Amino acid sequence: MGYNSCPYEDVITFIIYQQFFREPNFIIDRSAKKKIRVKNCDLVIKKLKEKIINHCFLFVERKEEEFIKALGKDFGIETNAIVEHYTAKIESLAMGDEDLSFKMTMALSGVFSSLQKNEISRSHSILREKLGKAVTDKRFTEILNTCAQYADNDLSLLHNLSILTKYSQIVDVQVSPVYFDKHSKLVMKKILKLV
Repeated sequence: MGYNSCPYEDVITFIIYQQFFREPNFIIDRSAKKKIRVKNCDLVIKKLKEKIINHCFLFVERKEEEFIKALGKDFGIETNAIVEHYTAKIESLAMGDEDLSFKMTMALSGVFSSLQKNEISRSHSILREKLGKAVTDKRFTEILNTCAQYADNDLSLLHNLSILTKYSQIVDVQVSPVYFDKHSKLVMKKILKLV
């Protein structure tokens, strides 16, 4: 199946862009109030979309589990829990074949949520390591929880820059680590003010 023959391209675009990317080449925070221009991020998004569309035929053929597993393999994430959750949700909603766009949304959301959760955790580990003894583990966790609770734009941007780094590795497009490093310093200053 070719690139232009996926009937779910709009769904795929929506899931990739949602609370993350704005054309032409901006990474945004979850509330879309702040954005950072990142060189090559548009190319990363384009190639990520192509990678998903290349597996679209599996979904069209009603092989949803295989579709999720193929993406998991590409993205380097475990998919057993994603498949289980997806299957349970579909069964509980008693969805028919006419709901395939919604099913695609659920499948992609599960895959992206898992990948993003891993990257957010990785970004927190990097922050924790850089801060060293300047803050205790307990206080660090409290501050991050407070920032998340109040939807801190800078922490959200850092999460998305970390996610972009992972996407760039998946599609083999270079994105400079300078964006993440520079923004992590800004977030660290915020954390240190709250210690």
